Amino acid sequence: MSISTALRVTLFFCALFSIKLAALDPEKRFQNYVVDKWSIEQGLPQITVSSILQDNDGYIWVATQAGLARFDGVQFKTYSTDNTPGIRGNFIQDLHVDQSGRLWIATYKGLTVRHKHQFTAVPTALDQQPSELNIQAIAETTQGQIWVSANEGVFYFEQGQLKPFTLIKQASQDILAHGDTLYISVVGRLLKVNGQQVEELLFPADYQQATVNQSIVYKGKLWLATNKGLLFLTPNGQLQEFQTDSELFRYPVDALGKDSDDNLWVGTIKGLFRIHGDRVTDHVKNDNKHDFKQVHTIYEDHEKNLWLGSYIDGIARVWSGRTYRFSRDAGLTDTLVWSVTPTVSGDAIWTGTNSGLAKLENNQFRTILEASQLPHPTVYTMLAEADGLWIGTRKGLTRLVAGEVVPPKFHEHFSSLQINSIFRDSRNRLWMATSDGLFEYTEQAIKRYSTPEKFSFLMRPIREMRNGEIWVGTQKGLYRVEGDMLQPVGLNQGLNQSLDVTAILEFGDDNIAIATLSQGLFIFHQNYWHHITENDGLPANESFTLLRDNHDHLWVSGFKGLYQVPLPFIIDYIERRTNQLGAYMLLSESGGIIGSQKSFCCNGAGNAKGFFQGHTLWYPSRDGVVKLDTDNITLNKIAPNVLIERFYFANQWHYIDDEKFSLSEDQRDIAIDFTALSFRDPKSVQFEYRLLGYQEQWRLHDSKAQRRVNYTNLPPGQYTFAVRASNNAGKWSNQAAEFQFSIAPYYYETIWFYLICIVAAIIVVYFWHRLRLRSLQEKKLELEQKIKEHTAQLEVSNQKLHEAVAALKEASHTDQLSGLKNRRYLNSQLPSDLAHFEREFERLRTTGPMIFMLADIDHFKNINDKFGHNAGDAIIKMFSDIIKSNIREGDYAVRWGGEEFLVVFRPMDATKSVEIIERLRNKIDTTEFVIDEQTSLHVTCSIGFSEYPFFANKPHALTWEQTVELADHALYYVKQHGRNGWACFHPTDTTAIDSTIVSKIKTNLDELIDNDKIAIASSID
Repeated sequence: MSISTALRVTLFFCALFSIKLAALDPEKRFQNYVVDKWSIEQGLPQITVSSILQDNDGYIWVATQAGLARFDGVQFKTYSTDNTPGIRGNFIQDLHVDQSGRLWIATYKGLTVRHKHQFTAVPTALDQQPSELNIQAIAETTQGQIWVSANEGVFYFEQGQLKPFTLIKQASQDILAHGDTLYISVVGRLLKVNGQQVEELLFPADYQQATVNQSIVYKGKLWLATNKGLLFLTPNGQLQEFQTDSELFRYPVDALGKDSDDNLWVGTIKGLFRIHGDRVTDHVKNDNKHDFKQVHTIYEDHEKNLWLGSYIDGIARVWSGRTYRFSRDAGLTDTLVWSVTPTVSGDAIWTGTNSGLAKLENNQFRTILEASQLPHPTVYTMLAEADGLWIGTRKGLTRLVAGEVVPPKFHEHFSSLQINSIFRDSRNRLWMATSDGLFEYTEQAIKRYSTPEKFSFLMRPIREMRNGEIWVGTQKGLYRVEGDMLQPVGLNQGLNQSLDVTAILEFGDDNIAIATLSQGLFIFHQNYWHHITENDGLPANESFTLLRDNHDHLWVSGFKGLYQVPLPFIIDYIERRTNQLGAYMLLSESGGIIGSQKSFCCNGAGNAKGFFQGHTLWYPSRDGVVKLDTDNITLNKIAPNVLIERFYFANQWHYIDDEKFSLSEDQRDIAIDFTALSFRDPKSVQFEYRLLGYQEQWRLHDSKAQRRVNYTNLPPGQYTFAVRASNNAGKWSNQAAEFQFSIAPYYYETIWFYLICIVAAIIVVYFWHRLRLRSLQEKKLELEQKIKEHTAQLEVSNQKLHEAVAALKEASHTDQLSGLKNRRYLNSQLPSDLAHFEREFERLRTTGPMIFMLADIDHFKNINDKFGHNAGDAIIKMFSDIIKSNIREGDYAVRWGGEEFLVVFRPMDATKSVEIIERLRNKIDTTEFVIDEQTSLHVTCSIGFSEYPFFANKPHALTWEQTVELADHALYYVKQHGRNGWACFHPTDTTAIDSTIVSKIKTNLDELIDNDKIAIASSID
């Protein structure tokens, strides 16, 4: 996809979806968030994580008990005392990025700072201090001064050293800078430091021996996570206990973190708590569905992802996701759901599961029918009506009336059938699509509709069309009810009976979409079914349902997930006004499709497999019921920061630090590592790169490959490598990352070497030329005689050659089948004819207009289909002969394409054109077209023509191509109004003189005629 096309599609989705990048929706339960986890198996040094942060470049840094890790969303790079001598110890307890972008690393053996890829151990200032400080936390004041809390006291960084803060000598567990005020936690107390002033704040009575694990400022208040519970600092300077009736009350707190949606997250051994405002709004216990336990550190990154570090589970990234899922946690006993439909009142949702019927009301399920109360445990489809609920199962039919199971009349007939759809049409007829065909059900009888072949096969969706017809999708194509039979649809218009049709949708003006199980979508448009597949840009999916929202977007669910595509884009794609469908995969089973969220979706084909309720979309899935708010889908508007990490040449890697590399002449093989820091969906990040000086065009990097490119045997020269990236929403980085390098040439690749070689070659050529001239002079006289002898023969040959060229030119300008001119002749001849005509027209102003006429053989496809292509060819030949014999000398006819012909008439009186064209039409109408001895046909044609110039007072307002397009619109007008006639458009006194009249006639002809903006002359009444 080109960048410009990708930009258009991205802008469309930014308009379609909300582009506000949300953090963690306070109204959504944690189990509905998207959680991805990484641990030792993915490259994390160790499972216990004590700190997480994001640096100014965008990398995520993770502190563990076995070293430090840098994460770009795809891979970890680890640092420890084994490979990084500047790190004081592998047990890392805190991280901090200062105002200048340096990374500070607190370990149990001292402090390390990283700057420009270099790790440096920070010494202490006094000899009597321990050489190894057990540092717990790091803070930075607004003035940029670094402070640390340690078992050995409090220290600050100055002149390259850690110096002790002599006013506080006891062990401290945590330090926080709020402005220029420091809050230092020691056992049982909080010390507030302003300059050299230290104020002591005592913990509440039950917390006198408490120690602080972490402190944070949330909603203007200081909060302390202690080993006895959660405290906060009141405006009057008192430390108080956080009062709650949840399990958080007086329980050890390990971690605090806040997000940009005003949630305060609290990590404990009992699980994760969320505080919103002043109360606990969620408790994520250790047995949560995401199986992430004992949160030890919490951090929100630039994209509003929440990162959790655990004692035992590594790290996890959390974001709100796009769905609400109601499953076992909402009271659903069997999470495999096959059907959903709203109640008649719309305040609840009937839910058919693999083992019974449930009802979702106020976000909670209630079991309505157990499996034993049904003909078969699986509720496969439903129809909710005022007097009860129809229930179709894998084997059998029943009803729920006033809370009681009431088997309907004739239910025994369906006892062995799977009921795929139950549908009530506008005439109050009840239809059932089953594994053994289509049935109409009444209290008096059941009626089975069979196909002409009398075959019995599976039928799934039922749809009543606008014209009242009943259509049904089957495993052997698309059918509709005609009388007492089912007749196939579209067999001569692009469909076949190998299609397994799973859904039917009518949209727009006479447009229809059907979904198939494995062959993509089929769209009925302009009297033909157009096949659209993955090759056209649809996501890979075996489709089940088609739903349309209020914004004219098509939602398609299936085995592999849920995607959305704008219906106008589909029509534009079919009519070739765009080459992009704009399809976007929102949910996918694997999570591996670019831009999609991993989520279970969706089950079953037929009716009751999904529905819209306002802008809310509901689907059954194999893990409960999925709810999607289509008006509040957020796209990631944060463009990824692209970095070139290192450069490989001369058998070693080099960091990129604004340095221009100069490679020697034998260093021709290079490699470049790069990355893009986008963590919302790292698998969806895409790269484009180029090497200016070697390749100018951007190349798409294989997203599954390592984030590296290799070049071998590069020529000498100056190079600039550039790389850019897009995030999971297709938003590209604002600026490409670049760096420069050069490769020196070998001596034989220098300009001086080339110049010497050129001079030597000139000298050699000069002497060779002199010798050659002498030899040629001797042969000159001999050749002159021979030339004279051959001249006469050549003159004869040239004459024959000219004749052959003329014949070849004539053949290249002639259509072989019809004997008429072809488009090549028109394109070569017409410009000169028009130039001559326009000069005469401008000079005399009395010259009549030229006429462009398009004629199309009516119902030509039926002739081919009925009598074969040989008969069609014969008709074209006879039709062409009639045209040639009924136009003037100097007019020329062109086979425009297929059964369509263009005639260019020399200037004539405008009143004569109608007479000539009517004579031609009548000749066609009255001619007997003989196919063979037994067959002759009556053939008619439709004709559209237009005068050139269209505007007499402004001859150049329309080109001849636009004049032909007007003739084509007139031809289309005739075909719409009965064929076998002619039509021509004329401007009126109120017609605006500009080229837009062509498109206006195409789209708003009736309005133009009604408003006297255009006039039409036609043989059609």
